[in-house]
Amino acid sequence: MPRSLRTAGLALAAFLLLHGTGAAAPISVTMNDYTTSNGGNADLATAAPGGGGAFWAVTNDPVLGSLLTFCLEVNEHISYGSTYNFDGLQASATNGGAGGGNPDPVDNASKWLYTVVATGLYSTSTYSSYFDFNGLTSGLGNVGSLAQMAIWAIEQETVGSYSLSNLLGGNTTAIGIVNSLVNRAMLAASNGEWTTLQATYNANVGAMNLYVPGTTNQMQSQLAGTFRVPPPPPAVPEPASLMLLGTGLVGLAAWRQRARARKSNAA
Repeated sequence: MPRSLRTAGLALAAFLLLHGTGAAAPISVTMNDYTTSNGGNADLATAAPGGGGAFWAVTNDPVLGSLLTFCLEVNEHISYGSTYNFDGLQASATNGGAGGGNPDPVDNASKWLYTVVATGLYSTSTYSSYFDFNGLTSGLGNVGSLAQMAIWAIEQETVGSYSLSNLLGGNTTAIGIVNSLVNRAMLAASNGEWTTLQATYNANVGAMNLYVPGTTNQMQSQLAGTFRVPPPPPAVPEPASLMLLGTGLVGLAAWRQRARARKSNAA
């Protein structure tokens, strides 16, 4: 067999091994910086040091739609405005990363953190104290950059030249805040809190392993997910409303008793 054909065959085999042989077409996604125009939440609109998120991904998938994403692997990159393919949300990041394995399973702590940020729960009194990253250093200052630093730390990407100290310019206060959020996420993953949150919001969080369309060239693994905000609990009647309801029921009972008495007398 000619060497060119053998090389092409090996490339095709590698592509099929990586992306599968099923009939499902790959999902297309255009990656953008997260801004007040793309995504809309000002709390997420400052990119993290080291080229991280938050990002805004626009897919052609009817379930995923457009969604918030974060970088899983600190040493891989994307180009804003470029279009990539991926094969749905996966349990693991693949083919790269400064730390972890290959494949590298997405930690439940990262899934909890993504869901708390994506749903807006980070701003509630339960969690807000862990997300105060404002005014610490130039280029930081919001929830998006803090969450990105914490995700890298959880996924064991903050090693060597990508240490938190290097990424944050040695700012010990900022490093302490990131580590505090990492510890909170780890606790949620271990004490059943993530399991409860996942069920409540029907959350599906995983890795978007991006690759250049028509090739095996993987560009980046993104943390992404879907969720459903649960309906609010039914309103509890106020005491005054309960009193009125009780009075009405008593009156109705008295009316029925008088009606039965009149019917008995008439007979």
